This record gives sequence, structure tokens and C-alpha cells, in this order.
Amino acid sequence: MLLSKVYSTNIKLSHPYNFYLTASFYSTRFEFDGTYAYVILNYDEDYAVSRARSEDKLILIDIYATKSSSDLIERALRDTAFIMGFNEDLREFYSLCANDPLLGILSKELYGIHMRAVQGLWEGLLISICQQNASFRQGWRMLMRIREILGEELRIPDSELIFYTFPSPKKIIEKPSLLRQCGVGYRDKIFLNAAKAFIRNNEPELIEIKGIGQYSARLAKILGKRDYREFPVDRWFSTLIPRVYAREEKWSIKEVEEFARKRWGKYAGLAAIMITVVTGAKPISSLLKVLEKGQNPDPFPHEPAPLTLWRYSL
Repeated sequence: MLLSKVYSTNIKLSHPYNFYLTASFYSTRFEFDGTYAYVILNYDEDYAVSRARSEDKLILIDIYATKSSSDLIERALRDTAFIMGFNEDLREFYSLCANDPLLGILSKELYGIHMRAVQGLWEGLLISICQQNASFRQGWRMLMRIREILGEELRIPDSELIFYTFPSPKKIIEKPSLLRQCGVGYRDKIFLNAAKAFIRNNEPELIEIKGIGQYSARLAKILGKRDYREFPVDRWFSTLIPRVYAREEKWSIKEVEEFARKRWGKYAGLAAIMITVVTGAKPISSLLKVLEKGQNPDPFPHEPAPLTLWRYSL
């Protein structure tokens, strides 16, 4: 589907904001090309792609859409600002991280980075389900296949990129055979359970969906709503957090939650996401070896990682 250019604007930000780092954040190859960030938006029967770049302290934004409607343009601008964190001031969070053994880099080399969110809770849940019992590369490979096989293909003038939307809950239910082709394994049942829940209710209680635990529910809220209040705890964090901050072997979910709440307060969930970024989301065994040598993990490894994913075809 070829979209038409319907609007252009620019904005000036008054708080610390690093466009390149934010545009790189968990971006696929069709969401960042090294210069432009692309925000792919699904509005039922209508679609939009926002293209943004940084120039002379301004963010320049072009909106491409299925129709030139003031309502659609306003929604696309609002959602683009939310996804890219244009209106989010994180100076308080950066200060909290200043002397942190893992997150100290956020007040230095990665200063101004913001989490790149997704359009809503549904998209956040799709990502979190793909991350269940999977490595970083495995989870994102699943998600990209889901989007390429079940999402809508969009194009914009003067670009060779093909943009893939997140599939809607209805599409997941209608095409279960295509879902299985995406290599999601046992997760196909969880995707179907989630799709049914979202068709019944636009914002269901995630923890009540069969197959969704506290980690998946919290991660979905962080990515889809910028709800940073709760730290998503999995085996990776249960091992990493006590090793780094207390030199202990392993903590329970409750112990990690309590630690995160005391250390990062209302930013606990954001801290969790940023930890995956600064460590390159490395497998826990290899990450601990790096840390035990007194070395700092590389957030820009020569392999798929939260800030480098866009460079690779998985």
C-alpha cells in the first residue's frame, strides 16, 4: 500500500534529547535507517508512517497516510510524540543513574537517550510474548516475522523501504496458520488468548490472560503505555541484579522488586529496559564474565542488540 505525504512540521525540544540514540532504541531495519526514524501507525482501516530526523536542534517530521484527514494527522503526530518520547523530560532519571554501576553511562555517553515506545498496549504485549523464554535475537526474529507475514505492507514515495505494521488482534485470530509459520512455537496459543482478550476489551487486565505472567504484563505496560512503576523480573534480572548490586547469587522476584523500587522509584520499569540497553542484552552467562573481569559491557556490539538491531536482518 503506497501512502501519500499529507503533512510536514518541526518541533524544538527544551529538555535533553539524543535523537540518534532514541531512534536506534529497539528499532528494526524498517524503523530506523541511520538518519530517519520511521513510526508505523495502524488506525483500523487507515495507516500512517511518520518520518522524523534531527537538524539544527529541531526535529523535522513528515506524515504519510492513507488519507489527508485532520483527525488522522493529529493522531499520527500525537502518537509519534509518544512513541519517540518527544515530550518526556528524563533529567531526574539521569541524575538517579549518575553513580549507578550499570546505568551510570546514561548520565555520560548515552545522555539524552529515551525509550522508543510502541503505539499501545497490544503492540507492547506482542513484543513481551516474543521475549518469553527467548534470547534477544530469537525474540526479535519472531516479532519481525510476525509483522512481515501478518502485518500490512506500507510504502512511501521516494523510499525503497517496506514498512510492516503490527498485526491487529483480529488478524491474529483470522490467520492462526500464518501465525504458526512465524516460528513462535508454544506462544501461538498465548497470542490467540491475548487477541481474544483485546477484542473483548481494548485494555484488558493483562495478568488475567492465560500465558501472561508478571514479566510479560509489566514489559507490555512499559513499552505500550510508558508505565514505569513496576520492574519486570525474569531469570536474567534475578541473577544480574543481586550479582551487580549486592554480590549475591540470586534473588527472588520480590527481592528484585523491592530493590528496584527503593533504588529507582517511579522509574523502576524504565531502569529495567535501560539495563538491557547498556548491557547489549547479552545472555546472562557471557554478561557476567564481562562484568567479573571489571569491564563495561558494550551497548553497541557488532551483533543485534537494543541499539544495533536496525542494522541487521534477522
